[in-house]
Amino acid sequence: MLSPKRESTLHYLALFFVCLQVCEVTCTVSSVGCMDFNNKPVDWFIAYKLPHHTSVIGTEFYYMDANAKSWKYSPNNIDSKSQPIYYTLRPIYENSTKGSFMYMMYNDEKPDTHSATESYGHTKGVIAFDKQSGFWLVHSTPKFPDYRHSGYQWPDNGHYFGQTFLCVTYPYKEMNKIGKQLKYNYPQIYDKSFPQTMVMDNPDMAAVVLNRSKVSNPPWNHTEILISKGGKKFVSFAKFSKFNSDLYSSWLAPALGSSLLVESWQNGRGKLPSFCLGKYQVFNVRYIGINKSSFKQTRDHSKWAITVKGASKYIVCIGDINRQEHQEERAGGTVCFKDSSVWTSFYNVVKSYEKCPKLSVAS
Repeated sequence: MLSPKRESTLHYLALFFVCLQVCEVTCTVSSVGCMDFNNKPVDWFIAYKLPHHTSVIGTEFYYMDANAKSWKYSPNNIDSKSQPIYYTLRPIYENSTKGSFMYMMYNDEKPDTHSATESYGHTKGVIAFDKQSGFWLVHSTPKFPDYRHSGYQWPDNGHYFGQTFLCVTYPYKEMNKIGKQLKYNYPQIYDKSFPQTMVMDNPDMAAVVLNRSKVSNPPWNHTEILISKGGKKFVSFAKFSKFNSDLYSSWLAPALGSSLLVESWQNGRGKLPSFCLGKYQVFNVRYIGINKSSFKQTRDHSKWAITVKGASKYIVCIGDINRQEHQEERAGGTVCFKDSSVWTSFYNVVKSYEKCPKLSVAS
């Protein structure tokens, strides 16, 4: 028979472990922000999904985050529930009390449609916030992610091409700033929840999510400085359809004060050549190589840009708009930040790009 003292100790230990389990479940479910490979909060991460080719099925991806700024091959594929993208989206799919936080999924090609719409912006992403923090996941993948009621799954057509993802964790006070940018991006929202308790704090985000609000007066483009939960500066560049010009050559390069290397979707009609006029050039990336994986630009649906070597800017931008003629009149944008280590990781994947023609000198 146990002594009263030992029985009391065992009782408290049992109670402690029960509370620990409850806390673990509660914290996991209620945590809203970018998550790493260990399902732990991280300030930001980048994922680069590989296209399908020899020995690659098209769900493998490379990853980096605020704690390790070089490409790491993911041990689990993107269709798995044991990797950062799912861990980040998990509160949306698994939290039964969705009224405690807001979320929105947007994509110009919804999961249950066969073709993309041109009525909204060419923009893709997921946003979720509780009243402490949240995340903005900007990506390039059509039909992703699936509806909350359908559960997490990778789209059937998502294997063939490369895709990029940028997730940033922001404090709650930054949410309405993101909402302002979405008025320019004009997203097609296909799944959402927005608690009434958040409306007063976030009128712009509420207008976008609840009323599909968009900008109605010039200027037709806008920048917004966003500060991550960890204190890192990100700059969102968003353009509305009436901007009627290439995001990269007409705005981004001059705004950053540097020529750019740009990787974007250029298959199909209206491919824009490298921009070779003016003070800053914009060069189209032709061939990509990440460690042992290499592929042509035509197999890559990602959208990213970096400042050129020698500019001493070390800026990386990841977004959802392409360098194509018809995209000049589409809404969309990109999110940029300065980081020499991340810049180096991206610069090293550029194996070739479309150079500008040399000027001939008349004799």
